[in-house]
Amino acid sequence: MTFYQNSKPTDSTKHFTIHMNGSTPLRNGVKQQQPRHSIISNLSSRDELFADDLLYTREESFCTYTPLKILVTTFNVNGRRPPTNLSDWLSFDLNSPPELIVIGLQEMDLALGSYVVDNNVKENEWLFTLQRNLPHTYRMVESSRLIGIFMAIFCKRGLKISVSDSFISSIPTGFLNLGNKGGVGISIRLNDTSICLINSHLPAGNELNKRNQDFRLISQMRFNNGFGIFDHDAVIWLGDLNYRLDTPLSYEEVIRRLQDHKFAQLFYFDQLKEQQRLRVAFNGFFEQQPSFRPTYKFDPGTHNWDTSEKKRIPAWCDRILYWIRDKNVRLEQLTYSSAEKVVFSDHKPVLSLFNLHVKKIDQDKRNAVYEQLLREVDKKQNELLPQISLSQTEFNFGTIYFDRPVVAELTIKNTGQAPTHFIFKSAKMENEEHEKWLTITPQSSFLDVGVTVEVTLQILVYDENACNIQTNNTQLNSILIVHLNGGRDYFIVIDARYSREVEEEDLISF
Repeated sequence: MTFYQNSKPTDSTKHFTIHMNGSTPLRNGVKQQQPRHSIISNLSSRDELFADDLLYTREESFCTYTPLKILVTTFNVNGRRPPTNLSDWLSFDLNSPPELIVIGLQEMDLALGSYVVDNNVKENEWLFTLQRNLPHTYRMVESSRLIGIFMAIFCKRGLKISVSDSFISSIPTGFLNLGNKGGVGISIRLNDTSICLINSHLPAGNELNKRNQDFRLISQMRFNNGFGIFDHDAVIWLGDLNYRLDTPLSYEEVIRRLQDHKFAQLFYFDQLKEQQRLRVAFNGFFEQQPSFRPTYKFDPGTHNWDTSEKKRIPAWCDRILYWIRDKNVRLEQLTYSSAEKVVFSDHKPVLSLFNLHVKKIDQDKRNAVYEQLLREVDKKQNELLPQISLSQTEFNFGTIYFDRPVVAELTIKNTGQAPTHFIFKSAKMENEEHEKWLTITPQSSFLDVGVTVEVTLQILVYDENACNIQTNNTQLNSILIVHLNGGRDYFIVIDARYSREVEEEDLISF
């Protein structure tokens, strides 16, 4: 068992997170109409679940795929009003335009009153300017806002691919969880492909641990269609992620290397890539290595790096990453660039063009495949029982201190002869208060035969949940259930002891 404990806010904890919700989303977000066949009356619901999971592995036989270009851009606008002309930012090849455009803004509204009274003046102002700067052939299909974090999706008019089932959600973080930091999400369906878009603004400065923790909190986002973020076929995550450069180089040395275009040398010190390597945050996400200059921090109105007294070391704070459920989902990041000419903010916009192969289900072919699978399941019921192996079933995290995350890793492998889907449930679902200190990532996943998934379990006692722990040396216990579609349940025991005493090294540093 591997544990990672952070004792200082400069280092590395690990990983994702998800939320203890027992619901399992339907495949692709909709209930597919199954053919009615005499064999079905003889099969249990468990057998039908087997067939559903097997069906997913045979999509190539009843699906057609259409390429769809998605232009994604993120921009921290530093509370500025939008200029009339955004052509230095929102430009693309009109001979081969994207079918979808996703625009994410951070710090759209910095007015203190926005945290008390909902005020959409800035939102309307920005939305009007964005629409005016896009060709009239685009229409907005959905938007989501949390104070100054805003995201909108625009679709090309006359698009033959269906854009449907849009849902929005948000997770506020930051000071008192008022939403000066956090994330907004949009869940949509493109024909029969589900995609989730997340725009987030993570904590700034030296708050590496808080960036990782906010990532975990936002990862718990759920939508009214029952989906969590990682229940979609694909996820695109954009925003001002605020990861900096952990470099021994001075400000002047960094500037010199940037002037010599030695971007790769500096990107070696990128915090986000290190957190991914340690499997602390954005595990399983992909990203082209930026070939453009860092996008923060500039003196507004100029192309000059920060000349203030702080002289912040430039960093690639603004990022666009993507995640796919499995190899059946084809999403490619074609380009990754910044809009260098834009100078009205202390950030530069970042843009990325994606190509998504959108699937369309032929229901007649699907029904024929499904009937065949039902026959196979009927013949091989015992062989097709879903089975997994767990790297361990008991986790003792030892002593936990306030605001000191401890992380352990669990490996789940599909050892059966059929694909399956697992979801974590709590043995005490009726009262989740005691488990706010525990996060799990991913909470649910599809597992093909022989495939393994790394799950991260994190215990963190912080302001919001510490008040529920009344005494020192409190035992933190939980029993987790790993539930398989149509299969048995597996149990995992979590133990820890929470101490209100100050950790020894904190006393030394004090």
